[in-house]
Amino acid sequence: MAMVKADAYGHGLVPVAKALREADALAVARLQEAIALRRAGLTQRILLLSTLLDSNDLVECSAFNIDVTAHDSRSVEIIAAAARHHSIRVWLKLDSGMHRVGLDAQAFVEADRLLTSVRGVGELTHMTHFSSAEDLRSEATDRQMRCFFDCHQVNTSAKASLANSAAVISRPDAHADWVRPGIMLYGGNPVARCDVDVRPVMTMLTRVIAVRSVAEGEAVGYNRLWISGRQSRIATLGVGYGDGYPRHAPNGTPVWINGRAAPLVGRVSMD
Repeated sequence: MAMVKADAYGHGLVPVAKALREADALAVARLQEAIALRRAGLTQRILLLSTLLDSNDLVECSAFNIDVTAHDSRSVEIIAAAARHHSIRVWLKLDSGMHRVGLDAQAFVEADRLLTSVRGVGELTHMTHFSSAEDLRSEATDRQMRCFFDCHQVNTSAKASLANSAAVISRPDAHADWVRPGIMLYGGNPVARCDVDVRPVMTMLTRVIAVRSVAEGEAVGYNRLWISGRQSRIATLGVGYGDGYPRHAPNGTPVWINGRAAPLVGRVSMD
């Protein structure tokens, strides 16, 4: 299941989803994104991750064949009510230790019992999310896995999903039925101690719009945050925080120019 939430991590929802047609499913965080994928012709399963839904939203989810997430008592109740009239695939989320969203163990077991009794719940999947899978020395992931599988035992006919990008890379014992890669799809390796062949899928290009010489002791940019320690040749690039390049990028951030790395100097401007 490929994570394409937040406009595919800023890379463009529909183009990325079309590039991921071989993925078994896609996941988003907002109903509007799920519907946009359907209207763009994407036919894979789509999961709408933890969010607030009302009965009208759930009718749309059923109509557009969008899976939904039950992550608290309210969402369990409203999804169960809707599933008495509409067919819905449900992912039941356990808070195994991250404490962001999800049901505690007792509420999870009770929710599983309720949802499996409703005929319109076409398929039920158990899921959780790791807090620290990128930290190979942390015992938190082991504790979360024990918590999850203890709860999963109440209904082993349900599919299981635990692994985010970090666990896909570092914890094959957590792969279960569904894995949910996110940042690794876009070229980020969250596990520094694991060598994985991932490459960035986005490149930001611009042109040099000015070049000047700056004497030793001269400052460059707003607030005089960088002062030249020697005679320096400074290129001004036609890009800035107005284009999404972070204003807080520090001095020394590398820029690739004519086949060589050059350090950013001075505060990033708007353009």
